[in-house]
Amino acid sequence: MFYVIDASVYVFRAWFSIPDDMADKDGELTNALYGFTRFLGDFLEYSQPDYVAVAFDAALSTCFRNDIYPEYKANREPAPPELKQQFDRCREVTRALGLREFAEERYEADDIIGTLVHRMRREGMKSTILSRDKDLAQLLDAGDILWDFVGGKRRPRRLRSGGRLGERRRARRRRGGDASVPQGGPGQPRHPRAGRVHAATPGVRGR
Repeated sequence: MFYVIDASVYVFRAWFSIPDDMADKDGELTNALYGFTRFLGDFLEYSQPDYVAVAFDAALSTCFRNDIYPEYKANREPAPPELKQQFDRCREVTRALGLREFAEERYEADDIIGTLVHRMRREGMKSTILSRDKDLAQLLDAGDILWDFVGGKRRPRRLRSGGRLGERRRARRRRGGDASVPQGGPGQPRHPRAGRVHAATPGVRGR
């Protein structure tokens, strides 16, 4: 299984959920960095993945979509300087943990994730996308998963027709829950120890 992380989702979550009184010795805020690092640690310990990539957004105003439509996301407020510098540190931590990180000035994280999933699919691998962005579900193929890690929700590819989806819905009603979500979740490690993490994304540039 290939895992690809939508990093911005978890950096922003930490930024808004952890008090901004956490700072380093120089007085620079570290709340988003702390929360993102905790997330990566929890994910690695729980999943013990072999193939991981982490996609960051670096195309807030330089995306190719801005050439097509200059007003693209024109109303979106830029990240404050206190958060922007933490994004840079989050990328440093990602590399320090031995994970492959990707960011492009012309492409958003969604584009990078889609490219990686497609290329790994050509290598015969299934993908798990870690994100809360449900729009990324359109990238899923049979065997792929969209995983809201913090929320503990796994979403497989939804079939539009056929008996398999109907059986899942019936099972969900009988059990009073989602039959497609495996048992266990963050905080319930599947393995007694964390294994090595190898970054393998053939033909894709990254650090």
